[in-house]
Amino acid sequence: MVASPPEPAPPVQELAVPEKSPTPPEAPAQAPAAAPSMIRATNLFSAKLLADPRNRQAREGLAQLAGSDRMEQLCNAEAMEQIHHWRKDFDPDRLVAYAMGDTRIDGDMFIADRAAFRSKHQWYNVKFRCGLTSDFKTVASFEFEIGDAIPRAEWEGHNLAPVH
Repeated sequence: MVASPPEPAPPVQELAVPEKSPTPPEAPAQAPAAAPSMIRATNLFSAKLLADPRNRQAREGLAQLAGSDRMEQLCNAEAMEQIHHWRKDFDPDRLVAYAMGDTRIDGDMFIADRAAFRSKHQWYNVKFRCGLTSDFKTVASFEFEIGDAIPRAEWEGHNLAPVH
């Protein structure tokens, strides 16, 4: 028996592939929004505020405080002045450093990450870092960040008075 030659393979049919429309270049991936940075004070106001003769009573009261109470009150005064100088439409009349959470002290730094201030009958979130001199009598550095308005329904739960 004689072997017959193999049959040729059927021709391969090429499939017609529709031409693709040019692909638009992919948009570069956007980096996540950076957390808002804190505003670093270039001028400090609490020393001048307390030196004003009209604030004698506040100055004398502050001198009676010691430790963290003194730090807190001095930093609260600086915070209210910084906020007002930063945005003239804010007119803070009260600030509670521990309103929404605890404060902490790290060396000569008073830190209030969950504070609140009242301006024109509305409470706002604020966080700040207040550095003091080694004798804790003068503000040496200050930075802050203003947050959103605090809904009125939350005021009572955080002891935030609507008026004095």
